[in-house]
Amino acid sequence: MKRLLVAVVALVALGMSSTSAWAMCCKKRCNTGCNPCATVVDNGCNPCGGTVAGAAPATEWREVEVIRRTPKWTEKDVEVSVQVPEWKDEVRKYTVHVPTWVTEPRERTVCKAEWKDEVRTRTICVPVNKQEERTQNVCIPETKMETRTVTVCVPKMVTETCMREKVTCRRVQTGCDCCGRPCYERVREVCQVPYTVCRRVNETQTQTVQVPVTTYRTETRKVMVNVCSYENKTENYTVKTCSMVPTKEVYNVQVCKHVATEKTETVKLCTYKTEKRMQKVKECTWVEEKVKEKVAVATPCSTGCGDACASNCGHTHRRCSLFRGHSRANNCCGCN
Repeated sequence: MKRLLVAVVALVALGMSSTSAWAMCCKKRCNTGCNPCATVVDNGCNPCGGTVAGAAPATEWREVEVIRRTPKWTEKDVEVSVQVPEWKDEVRKYTVHVPTWVTEPRERTVCKAEWKDEVRTRTICVPVNKQEERTQNVCIPETKMETRTVTVCVPKMVTETCMREKVTCRRVQTGCDCCGRPCYERVREVCQVPYTVCRRVNETQTQTVQVPVTTYRTETRKVMVNVCSYENKTENYTVKTCSMVPTKEVYNVQVCKHVATEKTETVKLCTYKTEKRMQKVKECTWVEEKVKEKVAVATPCSTGCGDACASNCGHTHRRCSLFRGHSRANNCCGCN
């Protein structure tokens, strides 16, 4: 429908442009030959010679019947094939994999520790005590009393007389008072007084005393001595040893598996069915109409040079011949 409208608009525009072209050609191009008094050197026609008109001839407007084509729209019933959708319910079956946790037994190898009693042999050093006879030197002390002269300090008490100072107070008459009585004063006096002192004095004296003197005598003897020696001895002992033994065991594992499950689903299907229907369509037709239109027509020249120009009219105004016929009436080369 849109393409049809575009085509109609194009045809209308072409018709309008052709009508305007006819008018422009007749007014501007072809009618220049109607002025024979002008200098027409290009056409090879100069019938007037040196005579030149003083003014251009007057333009006349005439009503001419023109055939125009106009578009006309009509409605037409056309048989059309239409695709009509039809909806149907269809039951479909499909398989869905549902993840499910399943317990499965698995086998694995595990190293287990086993303890065993193992008898081993070792060598040890054992101390052994023995009595051995040995010769050794023994010092034997001997004490004897000997007379010796010794200087001894003997203490002795000695009595001595010594002098020391002693302060005494004595009453002395210094004078008389107004009544004739004597006046006394106490005067201190220092005098030497003897006294007896006993002191201890050490005197050195020589005395004869008995002193014990010890001397040592060396003597060789045979004695029994305990001697410790070490001997190597081999013995057996029990040791617990651990060994890793590979063992297979079964354990349960949670495994996620996809289990196929069938499901049913109702689906709506759309199918298209072809039907023939009558449909109204707009159709464009071109209709020719006669229309009156005013056209400018030039007046013929007074010099009578129409025969000369008429022979060249078809050659110089070929564009006018495309749209309108040339009229040689009244000795004019213009387009009527």
